[in-house]
Amino acid sequence: MNIQIEINIDAENKEVYQFHLSDTKLLFWRYDFFNKPKGKKNWTALKVWDNSYSRNSTIEKPKLSEAVKDAAKWKVFDSLTVGSFSELK
Repeated sequence: MNIQIEINIDAENKEVYQFHLSDTKLLFWRYDFFNKPKGKKNWTALKVWDNSYSRNSTIEKPKLSEAVKDAAKWKVFDSLTVGSFSELK
């Protein structure tokens, strides 16, 4: 399961944190900083960090704030369904 957290800094800038759920761990694997110039409709990635291609990343691995960690946990929590085996068939 992949989890994506978007943080809108202002109308023209946003950060996107991406996680992968493996077993019971959320693994931080990608960060993008996007900019959308006024009058344009597409976002442009200005800064990228990717765990898979860390040599080719344009920035150092960003620190995860508690707010981003909590948002990722809540996304996983919200996607869970709880019930008995017969209910979830």
